[in-house]
Amino acid sequence: MRGADRATARLLLACERAKRALSVSTKAFIELDALYDDDNVKSTVARTRYEGFLCGDLLRRMMHPVEKVLRDAKVAIFTVDEVAVVGGLAYIPKVRKLLTGFFHGKTLSKPVRPARGKNRRKWRTRTTIEGDVRAAQGR
Repeated sequence: MRGADRATARLLLACERAKRALSVSTKAFIELDALYDDDNVKSTVARTRYEGFLCGDLLRRMMHPVEKVLRDAKVAIFTVDEVAVVGGLAYIPKVRKLLTGFFHGKTLSKPVRPARGKNRRKWRTRTTIEGDVRAAQGR
């Protein structure tokens, strides 16, 4: 489809929709009429195929930064009390499964939208600062 920017954009959009659908369903359908040279595209993608063949290596590599952060922070896995997953990856069942396994069955928080994650950090920062101020004032 070289040189067919519009067709490529339509296909990418359809694939993105399918990826999102696979977060809540075991199958996703891709259907595009007259995609390129009047050819119609119809396909079904199973979540197992997406997680295994199409994205398996990428999903496994995703765990390397998690390991690195814990190692750099000198934090042992068993000392982690809460695992909060933020962003789009939080909705992918395989990602949640990998993280649950990595943290030895620890329950993950429900997915947090990025904006809410920022608000949560602000709240924690604010309560920490307020606590420091109160301690300095002798309260």
